[in-house]
Amino acid sequence: MSTQLVATYLVISGINVSAYMTQCDFPLSSEMLDITTMIHTFKVNRPGLSDSGLSCDFIQDYTVLDALIDTLRGSAGFTFEIRPSAAVVSAANPKWTGTMCLENYQPITGQRGALAMSKTSFKPASDIVRSIVP
Repeated sequence: MSTQLVATYLVISGINVSAYMTQCDFPLSSEMLDITTMIHTFKVNRPGLSDSGLSCDFIQDYTVLDALIDTLRGSAGFTFEIRPSAAVVSAANPKWTGTMCLENYQPITGQRGALAMSKTSFKPASDIVRSIVP
């Protein structure tokens, strides 16, 4: 069954920022370790350490969003939770939680006459956990 992203749910440091988010990317990856030996005719890999990140575009609100992100700059980590939708957590709507740190923040981005936007990127400061339990 396909899922349409309509109401992605994102909480950063206890604050729900979903209403400001227009786009997000949440990749999960593993470093590939080459274990190829002389008997192989193809490269053979095994997964190493996992990695993740979170990139978001937001409609800027300097009294809420910018004030929140400003408190996160230089922080060793803050909690986050992301789900495909704001519906209750389930097998069809898992949540990922953990601790992130702010990697990059662009408080002003956009063209003349357009909505004020901001771009952010976060990197993990802990393991990321997937759960289907509310």
